[in-house]
Amino acid sequence: MNTATEPTPAIIFDTINAYQKTAALKAAVDIDLFTAIGDSPMTATELAQRCGAEERGVRILCDYLVVLGLLIKVRDQYALTPDTATFMNRKSPAYAGGTLEFLLSRDIKGAFDELTKAVRQGGTAHSEQGTVADQHPVWMSFARNMGPLMVPAANELANLIPLDSARETKVLDISASHGQWGIAFARKNPKTQLVALDWAPVLEVTRENARLAGLN
Repeated sequence: MNTATEPTPAIIFDTINAYQKTAALKAAVDIDLFTAIGDSPMTATELAQRCGAEERGVRILCDYLVVLGLLIKVRDQYALTPDTATFMNRKSPAYAGGTLEFLLSRDIKGAFDELTKAVRQGGTAHSEQGTVADQHPVWMSFARNMGPLMVPAANELANLIPLDSARETKVLDISASHGQWGIAFARKNPKTQLVALDWAPVLEVTRENARLAGLN
């Protein structure tokens, strides 16, 4: 069969090497590279001093992040892109760097190391119940780190479902975790009573986020 283009292994090797992109992003978050840059473009020398790392290593990492589209380079200075300024700068209210703790944890990423076995047996090979085991600690990490990323969507949902501000309303947040979905409704409607359902340790994070949002 004739095709318009010749076969290419590009997508195969891009998939094989995808771990390199993940490792580079994690290294940048680990040394607080994006926060160090902030609103002021910097050279590798300046960043090395701020991040407590060797200049050569910082320069190589930054150049690779430029290739990935996660940084901008003008002459010898590196700056954040709109995406990394919003989600990778620790000072941003939408900071998402903490999600790496959950998404790259042994319980989540590590399960993929046994994917072949899981496929063969038709279920998780990581442990008997995987991350759905009762009181699994990975969900504490999820609650602590995934919340900020959900705030914009939660606010939009609260806007889409108008509640009568003149009467008391109950909102049930099942598997509440960080609680941002229910919190969005409670902040928009002061007479809302939020009922959050989750494991007890996780609900401590929910309560803390509710307090930070000014809810009683």
